[in-house]
Amino acid sequence: MRVLFTTLAAVGHAAPLAAIAVELAQRGHEVAWAAQPSIRAHLRPRDAPLFETDAPRELPQRRPDRAFAHMRRYFADVLPAAAHAMLPGIRSAIERFEPDVVVSEHNCLAGSIAARLADLPRVTVHVTPILLLRPFQAMPGAEVWVDRQISQVQRALGVDPLPWPLRSERTIIATSAEFLGSHADLSDGDALVGALSAVPD
Repeated sequence: MRVLFTTLAAVGHAAPLAAIAVELAQRGHEVAWAAQPSIRAHLRPRDAPLFETDAPRELPQRRPDRAFAHMRRYFADVLPAAAHAMLPGIRSAIERFEPDVVVSEHNCLAGSIAARLADLPRVTVHVTPILLLRPFQAMPGAEVWVDRQISQVQRALGVDPLPWPLRSERTIIATSAEFLGSHADLSDGDALVGALSAVPD
């Protein structure tokens, strides 16, 4: 099986996927990455091909005193910019690598969109369970606003919008049932795999 991984260029986003990529490679599957070259040092296996994507604007640093401003920038500016910048490179990677499945961390909208445009199976990896716990429900209208922003990106890039977060028929969630308790809405296709840590050299 040929598996293409896509991620934003941040260690916390890439490292959990790298753990999955190493496990698949050890089981005899062929893996490759589509990502910005700046994250190359954190991708595994080290000999896996990297199909480079263009770089979006720099991801913001969270400031505790400006949480709402951070949320607005992240969903209205950063994620849309990343999706628009990365989509051409990921679509090119799909054409060249011819994967059987595309695995994307949940913030990499372009990975999900590219898989749907190519009519390929896709797997979403939630590197944190926070979105499944509905962190914005205490802010009236925030969930609706976030979903609207992500829907606009999907329409602009040529696919019918899926609700945020972009789940897939098979979703990997880096947490445990004990941590989630009864607070998350899980489906039969969700796999709870516990913490996914960075792969040592």
